[in-house]
This record gives sequence, structure tokens and C-alpha cells, in this order.
Amino acid sequence: MNYLNKLESIIRLDESKMKICKKCNSEQEELNKYCSECGDFFEAKNKDPNRHDFIRLTFSYSKTNSFTMGENFCNSWKSVEVKGDGSDKCITANFSIFDLDDVIRLHKLVSSLKSTKLYINGFLSTGSDLKKRCLRCFKKYCISSQKDTFCYESDDMSISRGYYNIFGCHQLEMDCSNSPYGNNWKKTGQFNNDGSWSFNKNKIKDHLKSKAQENSLCPIFDLDLAFYELEKIPDEVNPNKDEGWKYIETYEGYDDKTEIIAVGVVPVGKDRPKSSTFLLRTVVYDDSDI
Repeated sequence: MNYLNKLESIIRLDESKMKICKKCNSEQEELNKYCSECGDFFEAKNKDPNRHDFIRLTFSYSKTNSFTMGENFCNSWKSVEVKGDGSDKCITANFSIFDLDDVIRLHKLVSSLKSTKLYINGFLSTGSDLKKRCLRCFKKYCISSQKDTFCYESDDMSISRGYYNIFGCHQLEMDCSNSPYGNNWKKTGQFNNDGSWSFNKNKIKDHLKSKAQENSLCPIFDLDLAFYELEKIPDEVNPNKDEGWKYIETYEGYDDKTEIIAVGVVPVGKDRPKSSTFLLRTVVYDDSDI
């Protein structure tokens, strides 16, 4: 079976492991974090994207102007908790993911206060965390009408362009495009003498771990699920024999001395181009090269 035609089985789990959505009663795969029919979250309450306290910012009384400006901001904010009076006053402002720009503004006002603490999805965080791409991406996910394909970019257009990914997060930058440039999972491994390609899954796994750190604040990214998808990729493929795979090729040399070099493999659709005559290049990347 064509590998790309297996995308449904790659990005979804075994259909025999199902559960019922309590909101719409539809059958859902066991490890789904949200219902593909109604979008309801199955995870613990602290992963609900619509929570008004997805982000919490607290700060205490100070004689400085920073406290005064922060307090003035909170006086007009929609979700604020105030404890104590005078010098014992402690203010907590709550924000949903849709209020990201507002919490950034408030944090700028009170970041100089020693008492200021920022929590994102329950995790103690810093001001720089508010600018992480994964939070902006999560915000887009929350307003997307295609939640079942959003994280995989598995809509028809993305698949046709090779931008889809099988690891459940396009912020990982591990798509299925056939570009020979950059170091990525499709070029992590080595060629064998028969033209087949062996993936170095340990290196790919290390890269997934590294990227997971950058996206750890996203409530729906699941590193274990990414590992699960990695294990479903064949350990070895041969594009000359295996339907649904092609070589990633690049050119070296000039004019009549140009050579086509294969530097990896990539999954493709039914109409994959036939392989050219090429040289096989053994590629074994270090951890830092992926």
C-alpha cells in the first residue's frame, strides 16, 4: 500500500482502541486529546483552551510606579482576584489563550517587581515564554475549524506540497517535503549497498526531545504520541522497490560534470517520479546536525 495513503493510519491510532465522547457521543480513538466531531477536550481541565486562567500573572504591593500601572490595568480587566489590603495586597490576573497580547502588555508593566510570577497552563514561566511560537500556534488551533488536521497539516493542499507532518506538531519543523536543504528526519540515517535507506531513529528521537522542549507549553503536543508515530515508520526503505517513497536528490558539480546525489528519502503520493541515475551518499549526522 502506498505510504502516503497510509497517512490516516499514521496520524491516527489503532481503530480498535476507541472511546466515546461525553459531549456528542461519537466514537473516538483512545489517545485523542479532543473530539474530532465537536472539538471537546478529553484531557484534564487544565488543558481546556477556553479556560479563563490558562495564563495567570500575580504580583504584590510595591511603592513603585510599576505596581500602580499594573493595578490600573487590572482594575479594568475582566478576570482579576485581589487578596489583602494596603501593603499586603496581592493581585492575580487571569487570561485565556485568546488574551495573549494583553498578558504581554501587563507583564511588561510589572516584570520589574520581585513578586511577579507568571504561570502558563500551570507551569511557572518567564516573559520570553509568552513570545514562543507554540502559544501563537495553539491560539490558531483553538480558532481553527479543522482541528483534526491542524497539528498534522494533513489537509489536501499541505499534502500536495509535502508540508504535512506525521509527528503531530508542525512547529517541530519535521515535514515531508522533498527539499534537499537543511538537516531533518528524512536525511537522518544512511544508505546501504543495495540502495535502501536505514533511518537512524535514535537520532530522530533525540531531535524530537529537543524540539519538545521548545514546544512544552503547548497543551496538545504529546511527545509520547510523536514517539509512537516514529516507531510506525519503517526502519528501512528502498524507493526503487517500495511504493510511496522517493529519494531526496540534489545536484553537485557544474555544467557537464553535474551529478545527481541522493541524500535521503521521503514519503510521496501515487504519482511519484521514477528515480534518476544517481550516486548514493552515506549520511550519518551527529546530534547537533539534525
